[in-house]
Amino acid sequence: MNYFIVLLVMSTCFLIPRQPLYAQAPGYLGKKLSIHTDWNAFPALGGPTSGNKGLTYYGDTGGGFAFNWRVGAAIGYIISRKQQLRLLVNTFKTGMADTYFTPSGNDPTIGSSDQHELFFNLDGFSVGISTRAYNLNKSALAPLGIYSSWSLLYTQVKGKILDKRTTYALSGPHAPLGFDLKTNIYSLGYSFGRTQILADRFLIDYGANLNFDIPITYNALNGTVSSGELEFTGDYVRDNNRRYDGNVSDKVFGHSLFFFHVGVGFLIN
Repeated sequence: MNYFIVLLVMSTCFLIPRQPLYAQAPGYLGKKLSIHTDWNAFPALGGPTSGNKGLTYYGDTGGGFAFNWRVGAAIGYIISRKQQLRLLVNTFKTGMADTYFTPSGNDPTIGSSDQHELFFNLDGFSVGISTRAYNLNKSALAPLGIYSSWSLLYTQVKGKILDKRTTYALSGPHAPLGFDLKTNIYSLGYSFGRTQILADRFLIDYGANLNFDIPITYNALNGTVSSGELEFTGDYVRDNNRRYDGNVSDKVFGHSLFFFHVGVGFLIN
């Protein structure tokens, strides 16, 4: 009788459909699609910020402690147990102070120039794509656990002159500055962190990220090179714009080089 019971149990086990643990479907409880928002910040060690804060600032009044910041949103989709693809958008604001020159129209001295100390606000908007790899060796399962990520971003930065202080070679008015005030940048990003899930739906994400611009794209996007390699052409409008684009790229690089980030999200399905 006992042998009959054992045989019956074994036969039942073979008849029950089996799905081993390693064949678990991607996603958390089968949920693959998610939406996210995040905040990035780090103390402004340089400057100026959009509010003229930082160790370097414009004019005689300014300085003080402030944060560089960026806010963003993403849509994520799980493509395997350890991989997530994300579409990214983010925005930031910072400041920039620099000196530019225009030819003097009222000084008879050949080659004399008017000097302009300018303070800009820079508004950036980025779109991009990233991939996150979750560490299965540390009990992670996308989108849960420890991850590392690479991203590629395209950013357009629009500048606005908030203040101008001109020193004339003789007297005013000065020649037009002729700025385009739009700069295009490509950048690579690397981030690492951890994602936690609450109530099987809500995501909490925290970590840090690094961002590096791609200098080779300066020529293709802006008709210029990095600001340290400029050669003056004699066309002051073109030279000022090339200098401006290079300075904006340098400024955005310093602004976004390193951030701590924290974010929240929601698993859709």
